[in-house]
Amino acid sequence: MAQKRFRYVRHMADIAFIAYGRTLEGALENAAMAMLSIMFDMKKITAVRKPVKALTVKDTAGSAEDLVWFTLQDTLTKVQVGNLVPVGFSVNRLKTGKGLSISGVLEYKDVPAEDYGLLEVKAVTPSGLAVRKSKKGFSIRVVVDI
Repeated sequence: MAQKRFRYVRHMADIAFIAYGRTLEGALENAAMAMLSIMFDMKKITAVRKPVKALTVKDTAGSAEDLVWFTLQDTLTKVQVGNLVPVGFSVNRLKTGKGLSISGVLEYKDVPAEDYGLLEVKAVTPSGLAVRKSKKGFSIRVVVDI
């Protein structure tokens, strides 16, 4: 049975979700998809027959929580500033050691964003962001400001 990618959880004022993955990379990819799915109708986007383009996302941090926050916020900024219609996010490389660094790819289609939008996400909230490791893999809890 395939592992659940993410689920939305109750939050008083904003939207919260928990993303899952066997690896930190997988959980981060699913966290990005959970955030993008709040903003856009992903099923409608994937049905559009347009070529996929890509932007690189690179971030460095001292902790897993900071790396998740930087990466999701960077992805959000690229989508908003570029008025992009995202298809997904994938991690190319994650380095651990003294610090953490990531190189990822934000895939998008060159179509009018207003045709696929759902809700505006204003920011990724660092408060309450948590990365957990268990026997099953990783989970990432995120709250986004809408």
